[in-house]
Amino acid sequence: MTVTIHFNGSHWLGEAPDDLETLIRVLETEPLHPDFERYGDFVLESDGDAIPNGFVRFWGNFLNVSHAFSVDTDEPEVIDRLSAAIRANKQTEAYKAARAERQP
Repeated sequence: MTVTIHFNGSHWLGEAPDDLETLIRVLETEPLHPDFERYGDFVLESDGDAIPNGFVRFWGNFLNVSHAFSVDTDEPEVIDRLSAAIRANKQTEAYKAARAERQP
């Protein structure tokens, strides 16, 4: 089982990305940026090319803070945890308000 953090947080080139616990904390406190719904809704399934078979990619950014993230994993526990955190974030009033502002 593998977790690959391509980037997580705002860092200078060469700095290590934040860990998954930091991402979970940001997901609990900051609304995701709703524009990412148009590009896979924060979760992409494997395509055998950019995302290896059997992996899920979690990616996006936040509305009010720059904390971009891209994480590939095939670990069921990590998939469940990040999926639940993203679902919970999308149910917050802050996310719903930001999404409503962007709808035509």
